Amino acid sequence: MINEYEDGDKFINPNGKKIKELRSKLKRIKNNKSSIEKYFIDTGLYYHKEDKETGKKKKEKTSNVSLRTYYSIEKGERVNIKYLKNVALLFTRLFKDQGEDKNINIKSLILGGKNTDPKSINTYLDKIKSVDQLFGIINLSSTIYKKTFFNCQINESAAIQIDKILNTISNAIKFPTFDNNFNDEKDFYEENKILKTSAQVNDALNKLQKDFNICLYVGVLKEVPVINAKESTQFIEKKGYYDPYDNSDPLRHKVEFEIKSFAEKRNYLVLNFTNCNNGSSIDLNYEVTWSYKEILEFIKKNPYLTKDFKEIFDHDIETGEALPNQDRAISSARVHYEFGKPKLNLPWGLMKNNFHFNSSIDDGKIMFENEEEFLKEAREVVKEEWYQEGQDMMADMRNDDPDF
Repeated sequence: MINEYEDGDKFINPNGKKIKELRSKLKRIKNNKSSIEKYFIDTGLYYHKEDKETGKKKKEKTSNVSLRTYYSIEKGERVNIKYLKNVALLFTRLFKDQGEDKNINIKSLILGGKNTDPKSINTYLDKIKSVDQLFGIINLSSTIYKKTFFNCQINESAAIQIDKILNTISNAIKFPTFDNNFNDEKDFYEENKILKTSAQVNDALNKLQKDFNICLYVGVLKEVPVINAKESTQFIEKKGYYDPYDNSDPLRHKVEFEIKSFAEKRNYLVLNFTNCNNGSSIDLNYEVTWSYKEILEFIKKNPYLTKDFKEIFDHDIETGEALPNQDRAISSARVHYEFGKPKLNLPWGLMKNNFHFNSSIDDGKIMFENEEEFLKEAREVVKEEWYQEGQDMMADMRNDDPDF
């Protein structure tokens, strides 16, 4: 049976075989399927049921996916897509705990629904509690691109603490370090520098949370399709001569500068400073305006390729005059496309309006600028949970054995 998945579908047929294969690669749950609810709760994928008599939330944590529902998923039985989203998040987090940067795309878990050119990308952001956790995500992502959000009220005192964190992150991206360095021994100066950096970041994180109720959530948005441009250079010929005592006719190089557009998939480190009441993690959905395939087709029909020749003096080579300039390449290509064909709205990078955040389900209130939208979604989740409870009761009455 093939399920033609659309983004708006609520009920889908999961690819049970694929999900079993992924579980078998996860050390923690490989042989512990019956304890799956525990792993959902341990990774923050839980909520608190409401006491029908008092109207208050119970202290007990309830897994976002029940054991029975998970059994149904591995059987390939039709379920609500929200449960499969939670499975994708759980597997992604457990692979990360194993040191594997494997982002499970929900479409790969749907029978017949694998989409190699998705129109939306999902990931999650961890609440950062220490500098080690922060650097762990940065080193795992190994990307030079980042996007920062400030979904909270920030005064001057809070901005000082945030600035300390952002400066540290910028330096870590520009000058990455790797744990498997052949020379693990560091001199006292290096150790002292690391100690100061760790202390500053940890102190800033603690002050932001304690004094301003602001927390940093960080994650990696993978394989975002964007249009880009690059410049390449090539030495063609040399003219004149070089005499250190006579600069009347110094050595010159004829250099070819070529700029062309291309499509690429790019990873982004996403930083979200927001209210700490959003729980241990935040789910992130990014709407893709142009898919990778669409960008490729656009460039094929509208290629941008330009060549220019310049004469560079020998003594200017060291200043980088003959080196490719990425900023110049992008600026040239954008002028070509945006002025030549207006209103294309090409994705040169991430678009902030295309981000949608959703806090952990266990929280009572979602603290974002578009709060009403998320509160509406939360109410729908509650209704669907009631429906699922009814289905579970009916299944119990039929003495449905969940074992395979």
